[in-house]
Amino acid sequence: MPSPTVTEEQIRLRAYELWQSAGAPHGRDQDFWFQAEAELTTPKKKPAPRRKAAAPKAAKPARAKAAAEKPAARAPRRKAARTPA
Repeated sequence: MPSPTVTEEQIRLRAYELWQSAGAPHGRDQDFWFQAEAELTTPKKKPAPRRKAAAPKAAKPARAKAAAEKPAARAPRRKAARTPA
């Protein structure tokens, strides 16, 4: 199926949009013209077919935030008593 003809007016408007979005730089008019022309004349690819969504996973049982999740605080170690030799 042949693509519809792109008019010079369409290219000009797209180039102007590109120029504005780039901050209106001086001296790059041809760059934006060629970019706009390429965007409008390049045939668009068909989107890839979407895959079916996976079945939802079973909900995980809710866990109570208990001490089991965090390790218990350790009691400070005591120094061993030395016995005289």
